[in-house]
Amino acid sequence: MDENNIMQQLLLSYGTPDTSKPPLMETILNCFRNGAKRSLPEIYDAVIAVRPGTKESTIRGRLNENNGKLFKRVARGVYIAIHGSATAILLEGDAWEKITEIETESIDALFADPPYPWLNHHIETGTTRKKDGHLSYETRELDTAILKEMFRVLKSRKEGAGINGQRISGGAHLFIFVPAPTGDTWNHIDSLIKEAEKVGFRFNKLFIWDKINIGMGYNGRNRYEGILFMSKGERLIPYDLSIPDVLSVRRPDIAKCVHESEKPAELYEKLIRLSTRAGDVILDLFAGSANIAMAALALGVNCILFEKKREFIEKNK
Repeated sequence: MDENNIMQQLLLSYGTPDTSKPPLMETILNCFRNGAKRSLPEIYDAVIAVRPGTKESTIRGRLNENNGKLFKRVARGVYIAIHGSATAILLEGDAWEKITEIETESIDALFADPPYPWLNHHIETGTTRKKDGHLSYETRELDTAILKEMFRVLKSRKEGAGINGQRISGGAHLFIFVPAPTGDTWNHIDSLIKEAEKVGFRFNKLFIWDKINIGMGYNGRNRYEGILFMSKGERLIPYDLSIPDVLSVRRPDIAKCVHESEKPAELYEKLIRLSTRAGDVILDLFAGSANIAMAALALGVNCILFEKKREFIEKNK
């Protein structure tokens, strides 16, 4: 797949933006369309200038809820959203199959929040998350086949401007979300890291997503998840060195979530700022709520997303 050609073709069929959005969300989307806003603080300032008295928490909440319904269907299984100079393409299909269509060394950063089966037992017995013993999606282990494809599509060397304008190069970044390390999950996390290293990835460190809101649990109630920060060989020096390894971002309101494992747009925004620049292309293997598209478009970064389940896609249209 040549994502640049796809974007050019879809641009022609996208048409004009939907102006029937709620006033607040329309103001936020205007920040994306003009291509000039590159960070959440700038979006806050722009919205408050137009709508005095709006709280930052309200703006952030609308971003995280993805109420903008970003995507428009332009072909069977193909959906698009365009804001400013950036394009997001949502493709319906299984990640294990769709990734084989992506061109080799075409992706600047890759994100994966896989449907692990690691906690199935807890879900079935009602001790974790859902009480009915069922998830709204199928679980599957990341295997060697898809890890090899992930390695293939990421860029191995990418030139960039480093500290004080010095030219740098290195391998593109990979972020894999994992549950908090516990007696039930640690062996799985360790095995995943070792398998990724076998195909060529370098494990850099474990990031922490501090969800602020406390969750369930008996060995200390859950408040965080892990993010495996890897790279294709020696990593490219991050573009934004202000990003810490503990990311405190409030988790979305469960009652308003599109997906039960939904991550907030603000969390993705921080990781995208660390790993890419405007004009780059990122890939999300398991889109779910597609909040990563909202974050990418705000930063002028192009985004390709895969989602297998039509139910989640319909909620993002």
